[in-house]
Amino acid sequence: MALLSGAARPWTTPWDMASSTLPVVLVEQGARTKLWHAAALGLLARVEDYFNSATPPAPKQITEAFWQACHGGQRETAEYLLARGAELNWIPPWSPQTPLDMAQVTNPGRAPAPDFATGPKWITRRKNS
Repeated sequence: MALLSGAARPWTTPWDMASSTLPVVLVEQGARTKLWHAAALGLLARVEDYFNSATPPAPKQITEAFWQACHGGQRETAEYLLARGAELNWIPPWSPQTPLDMAQVTNPGRAPAPDFATGPKWITRRKNS
């Protein structure tokens, strides 16, 4: 399964994407991405393009992309997707972790969480001293 198509050597796993600059270089060289690839890499302009297309992403695609953005530590992209209906507590079939769990693992102390008064926000969790 290739994550990025149109490249000479596709990158194959989301955790590789989060830990390397190679996928970004491939994209800069013209590799095509799916919504969740762009989200995992924090390519907000590409994510926005999906929402501005003639057929915007389905709710499931938005939530999967949100999970990947959280896994990749892509705060701005995660906020964008959360504001567009991503499910905060969704558990994917490939992991027992929610997007919030992934964000906490990837970025300890910072995670997306809903603020019921003003809408979704990325908040900082303070460590107990």
